[in-house]
Amino acid sequence: MSDLAETRSAIARVNTGKNANEDSWMTMWCNTNWGDLLQPAPLSIALLGSIMVIAASTDDFCSYGFTQFVQIPSALVSTDDAVPYKWEYARVPGSFKACLMQMVNEGYTAFGTAHKSMTRIQNASSQLPDVIKTAVYTIIKGNPDEVKVYLPDQIQSALDLANICASAAKESEDAFHGIQNLAGELVVACTNQVGTSEQKLSANKTQLAILEERKKSEEERVKVAKETNERMKKSFDNAETDFHDAVRNVPTGWDLVGMQVVESLTQLAVSAGNALVGAATLRQQAAMAGLGMLQHATGTDTDKKDGKNGGGASQPGGGTALPAQNTQPNAANISDPGVLEVTKVLQLTNALQMLVSGGPNGGPDWDKIRGKDADGSKSGGMYVQISLSTIKDRLDPSKPISSQLLPIMETAVTVAKGIMAVSKSAQGADDTALDKYKPQITTLITDTQQLVTKSNLILQQPGTVGSGPATPPTPAESSSSASKLAVENAKFQVDQTRANLEASRDAYNTATSKLLDQQEQISKTIAQLTSLSLTNAGIKAMLPVLKKAVGAFTTLQAQFSQISQFFDSVASLLADVLKPSVERWAKTMENTVTLGGVKIGDLARQLIYTQMMLPLKVSMLSEKIATVYLSVSDKYIMPAQRSVGGMMEFSDDTSEKGRAALKASLERKQQELQKQSNEASKQISALVAADQKKFVRAIDQRLDNIKTSLQNVLPAVAEPVPKQIQEVADDHVDQYNEKRDTAAKENPMFDEDDMM
Repeated sequence: MSDLAETRSAIARVNTGKNANEDSWMTMWCNTNWGDLLQPAPLSIALLGSIMVIAASTDDFCSYGFTQFVQIPSALVSTDDAVPYKWEYARVPGSFKACLMQMVNEGYTAFGTAHKSMTRIQNASSQLPDVIKTAVYTIIKGNPDEVKVYLPDQIQSALDLANICASAAKESEDAFHGIQNLAGELVVACTNQVGTSEQKLSANKTQLAILEERKKSEEERVKVAKETNERMKKSFDNAETDFHDAVRNVPTGWDLVGMQVVESLTQLAVSAGNALVGAATLRQQAAMAGLGMLQHATGTDTDKKDGKNGGGASQPGGGTALPAQNTQPNAANISDPGVLEVTKVLQLTNALQMLVSGGPNGGPDWDKIRGKDADGSKSGGMYVQISLSTIKDRLDPSKPISSQLLPIMETAVTVAKGIMAVSKSAQGADDTALDKYKPQITTLITDTQQLVTKSNLILQQPGTVGSGPATPPTPAESSSSASKLAVENAKFQVDQTRANLEASRDAYNTATSKLLDQQEQISKTIAQLTSLSLTNAGIKAMLPVLKKAVGAFTTLQAQFSQISQFFDSVASLLADVLKPSVERWAKTMENTVTLGGVKIGDLARQLIYTQMMLPLKVSMLSEKIATVYLSVSDKYIMPAQRSVGGMMEFSDDTSEKGRAALKASLERKQQELQKQSNEASKQISALVAADQKKFVRAIDQRLDNIKTSLQNVLPAVAEPVPKQIQEVADDHVDQYNEKRDTAAKENPMFDEDDMM
């Protein structure tokens, strides 16, 4: 028993609330890589500058006047088209120069809006930690009346800041969405004008198809967000229900199981909140939907000539449809109720293990199996059956984790029934009578541990939960074999955190390396862009420029959409879940029903405290993103953007000498633009490389701290993570890299075709 007490005490010391928050932040950081937000900026500036000088140097070959409301063909659409092209975003489609100038102006507005928005996000998110700290103090220290009086206003203060951040990010998202739509419209129109007959046939349909794909992706995102929000609301009710069910059904004196019940219910609240925040990835994917379609329709997909479709079936975000059993935060995974329930199933399979091996000398615990309560209603086998039945009703067999969880639960019920049958038979006095079930239970635990690992990776969360009001005390009495099983379960939770941190580190390493490689590619593209001929560059010369603009501005829009969703999720949590329920929770805090040494009132405090950590995590992420963005924007993006505004130049001298002077002046401006854009690109590369080292060092230090703090009580933490956990983590990293690779291939920003 002392081993269990020492182990849990050591884990609590190494897993404070602060440690847990930092672990959560680090496991989430890879999917919110700020480098993805900065990377397109230098290319976007170069694109806008090139568009500006080309507009200045090119004779306006499209001068049919304003055609938006006049039934004559636009100059960018062939006059013999059966279906006239429908313009939606270009304000003066009859003038090619006017369209290019509109792009430059909207680009300037977008970057200016982004700078202003990031300033607001930085200011508001930096205030959130103090507001949350005050609320947490009220939650943990206040009596129920104080919670009812003070907590709603404190939640409202956090909500106000979250709404400021969400509004600011949405403003930037909309600005980049506008210029991305304009560029896409020009790509399709230009392709219709100068493309092959095959491309012309598809050009008019492409924009509609892209919009339809985005609509479908957005509708799915909204559906998942609604489902996840509802599940978040229910998670508190389910936690209270499960707590009371366990009080009624757990055999008296089975304190180790009571302890694990409380721990799993705390994990439930963490998972529900992280599912809500994880939906931000879906909004980013919805924003990116359609890029691959644009590539294919305009003939730039390098695999199309071989009859391939860019490496696989298209998915939101320009990616490939990954295998159904993957651990990426996609719609099927985020909306799967199984990701919230799997930890409780693991707790129940552990309960089966304690039934068959938790008695004296590692034999069956017959008293817990049969139950010794006065009414004879409580038995360990019946507790497992009842609990699994409750969980089963919450699952969705069409979802990945749920579909894998159901057969595990069915086997567990069969085993529980078998154990009960043996206990009532003549074999009930034979300590070897249940040995036949031990291999099955071991397999159940291993399989469930793998699902827990998958779920934690889907939700980008560590395996352990920080200490708080509902951290159960170590039971005073328990057999040595039961304590040993509890130690093994505690070690699994630590191994989970180790594996998730290592996966985040490895995925971030690879993502950073790819980002640096892509940055070199972007530098080459900038050189090509700023070397474009300034002598009457026509539609053909503009097509690759416009396509890259679509990719760059779509990526920027998608990144801001993710930030917007982060704070929309936080606002929803605060407004729809926390604030309306304060009075009910305050009443729960007065309840003294106890399980595993924890009152349900303390569990209520822990659940609220856990949810208040989500805005804190998001604020930490967003403040860093905003700080880095503003630093780069101040030094490189806005100065370069302002210089683009001075590149427009006209000459009244139409003589050869006048044309030559204009060309020379524009070439000088091109060279200066290339210099500025390349400098920004270099600085971003340097920032990314430095951040990579810092991030990897932080994770390594955390892993080393876990090892050195726990190896005296858990010597196995000095060894590699167990195979069944490591395999899932390795697959997660591979899937993450595959997703990024495929998305990059579908994005015209990274198209390596020669611009010249």
